[in-house]
Amino acid sequence: MRAHAARTARATTAAAAALWLPPLLSFAVGPLTECSHCVAQYWRFYAVVPGFWPGFTVGMAFGDSDSWVALAVMAATTLVLLVAVTWALQRGRLVGTFVVLFAAALSGGSGWVLGHALRM
Repeated sequence: MRAHAARTARATTAAAAALWLPPLLSFAVGPLTECSHCVAQYWRFYAVVPGFWPGFTVGMAFGDSDSWVALAVMAATTLVLLVAVTWALQRGRLVGTFVVLFAAALSGGSGWVLGHALRM
């Protein structure tokens, strides 16, 4: 039982790193450093940044980009990504690698899109 708990903890930590480290690249390659107000807004959304792109898309499909639906989809997508990456990392090296790469690309892309959206 302890071995399973330790494996789950390691997988969850790696999944969290794969989801929340790539959005930090927005400060290096995006326009976020030009505006302190944009940086403050970015940090307010940072918890749901991995799910920003799908959430924003669904929010726009339902009409309003600032609706609660968009924020709920962002949070749900982030949670689903965290669970999926944790599960994939426990299953095997090949599956885990592909899921982590997909999640990291989506998360980094979401951070980049949010950074540019805030600067508009």
